[in-house]
Amino acid sequence: MSASHRSLTMIAAAALRKGYPHLARVACTEELKQQPDSHEARRLLSIVNDRERLFQASSPLLAYRANINSQNGEDGILAEILMRLNIGTGWFCEFGAWDGIHLSNSFALACQGWRGVYIEGDEAKYQDLLQTCAKFPPDALYPISAFVHESEEGRTLDALLSTTPIPAEFEVLSIDIDSSDYHIWKSLLSYRPKIVIVEVNSTIPTPVVAIHGEGVSGSSFQAMANLAREKGYTPVCHTGNLIAVRDDLVEPLGLPDSVLQNPAGLFDPKWVSARIDQLFD
Repeated sequence: MSASHRSLTMIAAAALRKGYPHLARVACTEELKQQPDSHEARRLLSIVNDRERLFQASSPLLAYRANINSQNGEDGILAEILMRLNIGTGWFCEFGAWDGIHLSNSFALACQGWRGVYIEGDEAKYQDLLQTCAKFPPDALYPISAFVHESEEGRTLDALLSTTPIPAEFEVLSIDIDSSDYHIWKSLLSYRPKIVIVEVNSTIPTPVVAIHGEGVSGSSFQAMANLAREKGYTPVCHTGNLIAVRDDLVEPLGLPDSVLQNPAGLFDPKWVSARIDQLFD
């Protein structure tokens, strides 16, 4: 066996040991292309299949993916969740909101007559947001110019929302700031939204728990799913974002126990692009 073939099987074995079955599959598949008779690659690939079968409870809600303004099908999935929960109208909060339209998970709701709070810290984008909000009735949308912070006085999400009429148990919260999303949601104490859509670093596979600021940018799906559980939410879907529903509202969704009891199984491995050298840290 050549050195390159040995290194591929070593990578696959290391990937399995460290909980990266998706990367192990890539390494095994590549070796079998180069050396179809490689017994070790076939053996490891069988083990990869075993591991992945344990996490194949992917959410049925993915079948409802559709984009109006959202990026990865969130508009359609959110519409389906709201239908099952018999929620026809309500309040939303979204940040970073940009202009309120671009890749928005909530603008479709605004167009249906929902009321909402948009938060955007970038001044130029906030000016675009003001133009969007001006197209709606005066009491419909509440734009806020701020960078949300998990602890700084006056800049926490609790503090910013308290300046608006949004109710404590509003319907939809969408967090997408590509950094401290985890910390912002964790810090939210005075409000209990029914549905949360929150950005995760989907290049980090399950079961890795990684939190923004601890050597990574953004937080892993597993870390966010754990936080959801701690806060009384059930993860129901992964689109690149994690979508979670408050525990007391989950039953009408009718999702199978295999999904509800195995959040790691919701993770879509297509997002994984872990670097090989991380396996040997």
